[in-house]
Amino acid sequence: MLHFVFVHGFGGGGWGFYQIRCLLEKLGHKVSCPDLKSGGIDPTDPKTLKTFEDYNQPLIDLLYSLPLNEKVILVAHSAGGELDTCNSQVS
Repeated sequence: MLHFVFVHGFGGGGWGFYQIRCLLEKLGHKVSCPDLKSGGIDPTDPKTLKTFEDYNQPLIDLLYSLPLNEKVILVAHSAGGELDTCNSQVS
């Protein structure tokens, strides 16, 4: 079983990966599609976000919550691909 983490871009949300999530879960894989700050159903006002670290915090929290030996396949779209903050914090 693989664990896929899909990351949306500005203006999107985890909902954007609904179809692929359903297909992968049906095949037995684990799939995570977090809403980044101000995305999806997250109520954060986008005007309050100053850095990509602020924007990516839900993703960083998700990755830190995983067991140390768990590997994921990270798939990022658009601004979700701006993961410089994650690269320096998660190995």
